Amino acid sequence: SLILEFWALPLWAKLIGKTPLYVLHINKAARTSLRRAVKPKACRKGTYFPIWTPHRVGMPDIPNNHPVAFFIRQPSSRMASGFSHVMHKGAPHYAFEHTEAERQAFERFHSFQELVDGTLSEDSDRKQDALNAWNSIHHLTWSYTHFFQSEDYLQSQKHRILFVGSMEDMASD
Repeated sequence: SLILEFWALPLWAKLIGKTPLYVLHINKAARTSLRRAVKPKACRKGTYFPIWTPHRVGMPDIPNNHPVAFFIRQPSSRMASGFSHVMHKGAPHYAFEHTEAERQAFERFHSFQELVDGTLSEDSDRKQDALNAWNSIHHLTWSYTHFFQSEDYLQSQKHRILFVGSMEDMASD
């Protein structure tokens, strides 16, 4: 349920005189680091009240009258980071178990480069294994299309975008 993000927190923000600001959680693009760095007291001073969204929320899900902020990252480094993150079961900040499909993917592909090479393979079985791995490793299934629908949609919503940060401007994983 997204009652907290789409009802309770925006209402609270308005009651305390703030503008709700949705911060998209684009996986492996620094949002978790940003959230850990921003102290709750710092949010009390500004105009905006940040609402941190879960991965499953994209810009089309956010009410049209609210501003949005997010971090992006070069796609290949984002996917490589996602592969490593899931391979290491979320360590050091998280601890989760692999799904059966992820376990099989990591048994077949020991590195992100092996996975990329597999998708380019002329061996149809290896290529299919690689495509199956891409579709089964959690952090590799969330493309920018999930968060922004299309380039046309993103262009049509640029008036709502308050901030775009770039992971490449920060220290890498």
